[in-house]
Amino acid sequence: MDISVLADYNIVKLVVLIPFKTFEGQFYLYKLIIFPYKISSLDNYIQMTVEYENLVLDDSNQRFLLWKQADIKKCRGTGVMICSADKPIYGRNVVTCESSLYFQMDEARTL
Repeated sequence: MDISVLADYNIVKLVVLIPFKTFEGQFYLYKLIIFPYKISSLDNYIQMTVEYENLVLDDSNQRFLLWKQADIKKCRGTGVMICSADKPIYGRNVVTCESSLYFQMDEARTL
């Protein structure tokens, strides 16, 4: 498991990588941490909310799953986790709020 901190003058992100494996390769679990964003013209902040707290990405960043905390609790093991295959795997072209924020797509502004 790797832990990284990414920061700039607006935001700090904590990234936790936990390896997942499928027949095609590994998946990594990212906990989504949404920070308030300042709207200068309103002199106020907004806070986005997401339906899924976790984004699970394959090692090529082309496929992902959306998981809630309850989905992770169903997994077994430490380090390498074994999880049931009861969630769809999406391609990067599928636009969700969570994936568009992670991939920094323009669609994130309209969702």
